[in-house]
Formats: sequence, structure tokens, C-alpha cells
Amino acid sequence: MNADTIPVIAESRKEYAGFEMTRCNYLTVECEETSLGWGLTLEDERSPIILVGLSAIITSPTDRSRFEEPENIEKLIEAIEKKEPLFIDVNDIWLPNFLLDSGKGSNQGITNEVYRIRPELFSTALKFRNGELSIEGFINSCSESINAHVKHSPEESDVFRKWHWEVVDQSRELYRERKEQGRVLKRKNKDAPKGPGR
Repeated sequence: MNADTIPVIAESRKEYAGFEMTRCNYLTVECEETSLGWGLTLEDERSPIILVGLSAIITSPTDRSRFEEPENIEKLIEAIEKKEPLFIDVNDIWLPNFLLDSGKGSNQGITNEVYRIRPELFSTALKFRNGELSIEGFINSCSESINAHVKHSPEESDVFRKWHWEVVDQSRELYRERKEQGRVLKRKNKDAPKGPGR
């Protein structure tokens, strides 16, 4: 599969309406405000545009077709978030486990793994997620494309795991620093009187 695929991270397996499913996360660039200074390029012609809302899926770093190291993720996020009012968000879709099992070649250790899926499958999964497609229609559609649309990406799985733990370590360090400075919220005393509406 080439760079025109979407990386999704298998997050949790659950049963839904009698089918074994996995919730998969993906990264998006979002803009909820009006934003000036953008351009749209079509057939080598550029036209100025004003963004009025945006939701775009991140498929790769700017300079390569895959995420090869944690710095690829961090640099991309930093570059996007420097351009206000853009921000990064995490969204999710559901995929039947049999697709991920076939993409990996086994049903072991599917969660926390990265899979590359084709836009057609993503679009179908998004319709299901948004209630535009029944579970039966979704499963049937996935059954028809079982081998063509999902591929496990072990290298990117390792990259996203490393990046995740780097972010966790940074958060812990920030918490320790703030605690030493006395800038951490303290837990409420369980025996303290409760205010109105609590």
C-alpha cells in the first residue's frame, strides 16, 4: 500500500451487535474558526481561499510516505499547531476484527498496532460511525474487500508506541516540575461539606 492510505491505531476490541469490532484512532487537522491566507491549487493554478472549518486526515509526515521515527509525529504536530487556528485532534472509526486479523495475519496483539487502510474502507467505516450505514451493510461491505484494504504496519506501530511513551514521560516530568512549584491541584477532602448541586 502506498502513501494514499490512512494510518489507524487499533485501540480497543469490543462486541457490537453480535460482531467483534475494534475501535481505531486516527489523527486529524481541525479548524473551527475562519482563517485567512490559504490557497487551493488545482491543475497548477492557485486560488486564494478562506477556511471556514476544516477536518483533514493525517496520512504521513510532510517529507516521507510513512512515519519512520517518533520525531516525524512530533514535528508534524508542532508545525500544524504553529499555524493558528489549526489544531490536532484524535477521532475514531470501528473496524471488524476479521479485517485487522487478516491485515496482521493473526488475531494476537491487535490493539496498539498501526494499520494502513484504503480511503474506500475508511469512507465506509466513517459512514457506519456516523449512523449512515447499518451494521449489516457495513460488515457485508467489509467482507467483500477483506484482503485489499487493510495492511498491518509493524514499523509504524513501533514508532507510535515510542512516541506515546515519550509524550507520557514529558507529561510526568511536567507534573513533577509543577508539583515542586506548588502549581498542582490538590484533591478535595472527602469529608469536606459539599456545595450546592453536588
